[in-house]
Amino acid sequence: MAVILAVIGAIALITTRSARPVQATATAKAGATAAAETVVVATATAKVEATATATTYTPSATAVDTATAQGIVFQDDFSSNTKGWPVGEYSDDYNKGIVQIINGKYQRSLTSKQPSLGRTWIPYFSAKNFLLKVEATIVETSYAGDYRVAVTFRENNNNDFYAVLFASSKSYTVYLWQDNKLTTLKDWTFSPAVKVGPGVPNIFEILVEDSSFTLYANDQKLTTVTDSTLSAAGKIGLGLDLPEAEQTVTIDFDNLIIRKVP
Repeated sequence: MAVILAVIGAIALITTRSARPVQATATAKAGATAAAETVVVATATAKVEATATATTYTPSATAVDTATAQGIVFQDDFSSNTKGWPVGEYSDDYNKGIVQIINGKYQRSLTSKQPSLGRTWIPYFSAKNFLLKVEATIVETSYAGDYRVAVTFRENNNNDFYAVLFASSKSYTVYLWQDNKLTTLKDWTFSPAVKVGPGVPNIFEILVEDSSFTLYANDQKLTTVTDSTLSAAGKIGLGLDLPEAEQTVTIDFDNLIIRKVP
């Protein structure tokens, strides 16, 4: 399962740059291997192996339809690296960092050389419809400005994908990246349910059903957006989006669960 993958009271203004997605192979250290997938996108100006271990679904406090999500098709608590997540140091034109499984977490430490989105693809896994749940915690940051936890999905071999960003400015957005162009599906929107910041665990859920994508943060529904541009199964990524150069952010991912949706 292989390849790398990004969540303050008032609403901030944030601008990022646009460029062609670039895949960079990382430099492996101490026998570890890593590969970095980096994409630079304009994220709009902010305004304000399948493991079938369960056959039933116990929802969060959110109103996720219990008849929709079914058995688990991928799960990892990162107590070990049996799934084959890429680990090691890497560097490319856009950012540098290290990814590792440490203290039962999948940790990514990223330093941006320019505005960019870096993510790790869930190893050997793709899906069209699913319910993803993951815990994300910012461990530390050297930057006082905005940074974003990212989940990407339905990514194809052309580097087209959907992205959901949860920002430290307590806002979120959804966009489509296709043919090196960004289309905003949901403008940056403030929500107190998004609590991205150092030492604060966040539980994010994304329910993908055909052309409908529903977002939850910490047991609260945020929004549902629709788009049918990318209709095939694709890769899912976890990562960070850093809208400025010279940012350093470390994030832990944990308790990843993906459930089947018809």
